[in-house]
Amino acid sequence: MIIGHIEIIDKLNTLISNNEVAHSYIFNGPEGIGKKLVAIQFAKNILCGNDEKEKISFDNGNHPDFKLIEPDEKGTIKIETIREIVKDILVKPIVSKYKVYIIDQSDTITTQAQNALLKTLEEPPQYAIIILLTSRYNSLLSTIRSRSQKLDFKKLQNSDIIKYMNDNKINIDLEENILTNLINGSIGNIQKVLDNIEPINKLIQFSNEVDKLNIVQINKFAQQLLEYKNEILILLDYLQTIMYINEKSVKTSEYIKIIEDTKRNILGNINFEICIDKMLLSIWEVNNV
Repeated sequence: MIIGHIEIIDKLNTLISNNEVAHSYIFNGPEGIGKKLVAIQFAKNILCGNDEKEKISFDNGNHPDFKLIEPDEKGTIKIETIREIVKDILVKPIVSKYKVYIIDQSDTITTQAQNALLKTLEEPPQYAIIILLTSRYNSLLSTIRSRSQKLDFKKLQNSDIIKYMNDNKINIDLEENILTNLINGSIGNIQKVLDNIEPINKLIQFSNEVDKLNIVQINKFAQQLLEYKNEILILLDYLQTIMYINEKSVKTSEYIKIIEDTKRNILGNINFEICIDKMLLSIWEVNNV
């Protein structure tokens, strides 16, 4: 089910109706907001039109003129995969006028593989349509960007998020303001919040009490955070968001900067435990200057 993006969907449908579909598109926007769903529906409309038999084939994953390419288990799309696409594009469509290729998370295509794709984008067969999905537009080569039409997908409205959750009977026991800010306009973030509800409640408690905590309580919270090593970056994002919303202290901006520095250090492969200990000690020092 597609949520939102009405203007983009209408534009894509108009392109099909006017026979003005381009050979290459970049669907750019945050993760988890429905770019892939829109792209798949666009491909279905291009390939199937009003043919119910072809629609059934498409929905069952059996349409011979459609391919969805995703990153491998290591999170990249390598040159071998792109070479297979380039080779397959040379084969004419089997049942449709077109062949449609959707490349999900195209920002994970290696530079070598992007160069391999470039020639096809420069001289595509008349029947070939390539749709690149990305949340990091600038990670694509400028030569690829210049040969593709860009469509910018925006975050979903909070009302769309709440309606989706109500329609799907998803209940998350958080204040609505905190919940919608953590989800941040992305349906894909709902599951992340659900998966992390226990540490999120600890972050809320920490944020509410941060000005009153002594060094022993700070150390206790550090030990709790160390239990969530695999999720620590997203939890630090959540902590910044929660502190910004609560803004119970004049020192909130200092806390947020300390957390941002901590994320940068973790990404720089500085020892995880040292980063967390330093972060919380810095927060305590801000409170006790």
